[in-house]
Amino acid sequence: MPPKYDLHLEIYTNHYKKLEKKGIIILDLEPENGLPYDMKFTNKGLDIINEITTLEKEWEDKVLDNVEDKEELLKLLQDMSLKAIGISYTIQKQVKGVY
Repeated sequence: MPPKYDLHLEIYTNHYKKLEKKGIIILDLEPENGLPYDMKFTNKGLDIINEITTLEKEWEDKVLDNVEDKEELLKLLQDMSLKAIGISYTIQKQVKGVY
């Protein structure tokens, strides 16, 4: 792996190691698939994902309770979010990350 990615890899593996300590994932720092690292969720991790998914669905149902075309609204919100990310990225590049 090129040296410029070492810091990037270290940041991710440090975060993954924290999740591994909590029993949420299993981290493989020498996978056979050619990647610099790989991970998979444990049963505990999958349970957490299922719980988050359930809570997201409940939140969505409450927030969109009186909305007739929920799918259209969600698509519009997603499109707006992606545009906002693009605008933020452009601004950050212009100011070189300095606020």
